[in-house]
Amino acid sequence: LGSSQGSWEYDPSNGLDNSFKHIADDVYLISYQGPSSYGWARTVPIAADGTIGTEVDNLNFIEVAMSENDCLAVTEGVYVVAYKGSPGTIKSMGTPAAPAGMRGLNPAYSLIL
Repeated sequence: LGSSQGSWEYDPSNGLDNSFKHIADDVYLISYQGPSSYGWARTVPIAADGTIGTEVDNLNFIEVAMSENDCLAVTEGVYVVAYKGSPGTIKSMGTPAAPAGMRGLNPAYSLIL
């Protein structure tokens, strides 16, 4: 491993149980347990040289206590997050590459439930 090319503080107060997925091009999705143990997802570009860009979008996908999340790609632009909670639940979210009914509002890989 060489030197660090960048860092990004994706949540200043809490960032537990992370799941990190490549979305498209140089954009990545991180889902995690954030403030109040709620579920959050964020997108960020990361260049081939490791340079981390500015956050593209974020989404509070569940407003109840959750943990142990895992994010999986279902198809291009559609992602499902499964997590431990009461009850255990899955949520789907999409990016502009998703089918029309799942597209976000921001043309640069926004997130929408």
